[in-house]
Amino acid sequence: MKHFFFFICYFSAIALYSQNERDIAIHETIYPSFYTNYELAKSEILKLEKVYGYETNLKYFLLNRSFENDDIDFFKAELTILVRDYGFNLAYEPQEKTYYEAITTGNLANWFKTMYLKNHFIWLENNFLKQTDLYQLNNLKIKTDIYSKIRFTLDKKTTLDSVQKQEQKKVFEDIAFQNLSELYALTRKIDKYPTGKNFALIQNSFAQLEYQNFGIEPNFERTWILFEPFYKKAYHEHAIDYIIYKNYDNYSFLHYKNQRYGLISIFDIPEDYQNDLFSIPIRDLEFANKVKADFNWKK
Repeated sequence: MKHFFFFICYFSAIALYSQNERDIAIHETIYPSFYTNYELAKSEILKLEKVYGYETNLKYFLLNRSFENDDIDFFKAELTILVRDYGFNLAYEPQEKTYYEAITTGNLANWFKTMYLKNHFIWLENNFLKQTDLYQLNNLKIKTDIYSKIRFTLDKKTTLDSVQKQEQKKVFEDIAFQNLSELYALTRKIDKYPTGKNFALIQNSFAQLEYQNFGIEPNFERTWILFEPFYKKAYHEHAIDYIIYKNYDNYSFLHYKNQRYGLISIFDIPEDYQNDLFSIPIRDLEFANKVKADFNWKK
């Protein structure tokens, strides 16, 4: 689907527009150096933690690089923290991780088994009631992947007239939003947008589920209305970074040819989508400036 280019993954290109100090460190130093300068990425994460507290997701992403760079003592220390304090669960760990074989059947297996049994019990003792919610959050990715696979297969293999295509489109729009509603119910239940920093480590990201709904025009604004208060709270608590707001502006451009927060420029948009525009209009400049002041975003 053509809107997929708007999804900005964790390892995005350097951002050019408004961010606060934490965003700048993450998107202009840490992510760009993740695969080119491991020591720099690691040191910048450690600097962030002195100000903003333990960076659960960044440390989880760093595990692969620590293992690949033979920084084993650091790898062991961080994995221990993630198990004991943030609910790292071997059952949810993707097998494509570079260290997966090492900790399950390889040279780190004996160490991991002893560490995991001890520290996973500590986490369970302190977070027993989170188990069901964490299972559900990790499983959202499975539902999203199934949805994408079925939709792709049907789009390729079925021949429908225009009325049938519209009906099928509406069915998929409804299913995507139903899947998102499961995330919203969990968010309401725990009264926060769940992240590794404020709830527990989620090893299988549900971000694609959100962006599926961003990419469906009838679902776009209603998704934002539901989640924006929780995004705002999580952002103020440094549990997420600004990229969710930049992605909102990306999809706003896709659907409406404008933006809300002033986080993208015409240079962020592939030429095929620019339609001879020289800039991207902001819907309400006063609103955008108020948000920038509230979030301490700097140009």
